[in-house]
Amino acid sequence: MKKMSPNRTKMLKKQSVKGATLIEVLVSVFLLTFGILGLMAAQLRSVSAVSESENHAIAAQAAENLAEAMQVNPDLDSTGKRSYKNYIQTGFKNVAKINTCVNRTKPTASSKDACALGSDSITKADLAKAQLGEFQYVLSQMPNTVQLKYTICLDDTTTLAQEAKNPSFTDAKCDNTGANVKPVIKVIWSSLNNQKETETGVPDTAGSEQLYYLVVSD
Repeated sequence: MKKMSPNRTKMLKKQSVKGATLIEVLVSVFLLTFGILGLMAAQLRSVSAVSESENHAIAAQAAENLAEAMQVNPDLDSTGKRSYKNYIQTGFKNVAKINTCVNRTKPTASSKDACALGSDSITKADLAKAQLGEFQYVLSQMPNTVQLKYTICLDDTTTLAQEAKNPSFTDAKCDNTGANVKPVIKVIWSSLNNQKETETGVPDTAGSEQLYYLVVSD
């Protein structure tokens, strides 16, 4: 059997060493790539969670402020029972992006501006309109929302927790009658699913609907 020359043996050893080094580099690159992708995915989830927390905080603060405003501007019947006819709605409404009560002037004797709350001519309905305008303006500051709606209706308070688990933009689920019916402020929104949007290039809101509700005290 013909023996391999020493030079040939050295060349083969060098080639095998070079090949092993290249494989190690490729493996390192792949591991680094997957690590970076994993870090990016975790960062996206973190940003999404922070955004949702911010949205919940804005919705809660806006609803609490409106509930307090409603309590100081109720309608009273002959028995002293409160109602909120100037606020109650029949279904979800889109949130206005502009507060019509910002930078408005005081009304003249011949014209009335519902936003100029210092005027003696302001009615309960005018005050409610101004408060709803402020409420919508605050809601419009919620980041990363695709759809954003609200309603104020009479609803059975015993079903609210279940409604929050299965929110729907098309049905406000306001019962209006029953022993446990009270005025309820509801805010519903959907956010972009950042992960699916990155993969497909198309915004995806599936499963991102969120509902916040607040019962207005009597």
